[in-house]
Amino acid sequence: MEKAFSELEGFTEQKEDIRSLFLTKKYFKDQNIKFRESGKILCFVGPAGVGKTKFAKVIAKAMGRPFFKINVAGESDPQIIIVEKMGESPIKGSPKDALLHVLDPEQNQEFRDKFLNIELDISRITFILTANSLDGLSEPLKNRLKIVKLKGYNEMEKLSIGKLEIENVFRETYGNAKRDLFEMNDDTLRVLIGKVKEEGVRQLKKEIENIISHFFGQLALRHEKGEPENKIVIDENKVNQIVSDPKKKDKDEENENAESERRIRELENEIRELRDKTNYSGKNLDNNNSKSNSVGLP
Repeated sequence: MEKAFSELEGFTEQKEDIRSLFLTKKYFKDQNIKFRESGKILCFVGPAGVGKTKFAKVIAKAMGRPFFKINVAGESDPQIIIVEKMGESPIKGSPKDALLHVLDPEQNQEFRDKFLNIELDISRITFILTANSLDGLSEPLKNRLKIVKLKGYNEMEKLSIGKLEIENVFRETYGNAKRDLFEMNDDTLRVLIGKVKEEGVRQLKKEIENIISHFFGQLALRHEKGEPENKIVIDENKVNQIVSDPKKKDKDEENENAESERRIRELENEIRELRDKTNYSGKNLDNNNSKSNSVGLP
C-alpha cells in the first residue's frame, strides 16, 4: 500500500484515513472477527482534475485488485469498481438510485441484474464513487458512504506533480527517448502553473504533454535540416509561445463575440432596409396600376 500511495502526490490526511480503513478490514479478516459496518463505501468528492480517479486506481493497486471504471457491474470475483460523477444525472432511475440497492450489505449478496436477468453475489466488490460535489446525492445514499473530500492543490504540490508528470510523459509515451536533451527548470514550471488556472492538475498535465510534443517537433526540424541535436531549454518565452494566456484567450473570445454580434446587427439592418425598400416599391407599383386603371375609365 505504501508503494502504491507514493505514486500519488499530496493527500496525506486522506491517505491515512484510507490506510486505516483497509488495514482495519484486513485485521478483522485475519483475526476471523465477524464485523459488519455500513456506510464505508468510499466516495471521493472534489473539483475536476484533483485526482479522484487516480486515487481509486492507486487503491486498487495497493489491494492487488483489478480496476474497472464503469457505472454498474455484476462481477462475482473481487474487483475495484469506480462509479464516477454521482449526483449529476437528472434522468429518472439514475445510477445513484440503483446504488442504494447495490451498496446495501443486506441485499447485494443476491443482486439481480435486470438486464441479464441473473442473480449475482456482488458483496466482494469494492465500490469507489466520485463526485464533484455532494449536491444531488440523497441522504440515504450518503449514509452508505465514507466521504473523502479532496481539495485543490497548492503551488508547491502542483510543482511536484508537474516535475513527476514530465518524467511520466517521457517514460510512458516516448520510452525516455531524448530525455537528456530536454530541460525545464522549476521557475519555468511555476510560470506554466501560473498560466493554467485550475484547482486540479488536469490542464497542467495536458500543457506539459503539449510542451514535450513541441520539443520533439523542434528536434525533428533540426534533424530535417541536418543540424545537430543539441539540448533544448524550455524557458519562460517558449512557455508563452506554446501555451496560450487564458486571459488573452478570454479577451479574444469576447472580441470575437462582440464582432459577431456587430455583424449580426448589420445584417438585421440590411434585411430591414431591403424589406422596407421592397414594401415601398410594391406600394408605388400598386399606385401606378391604380392611376393607369383610372385613366382608362370612361
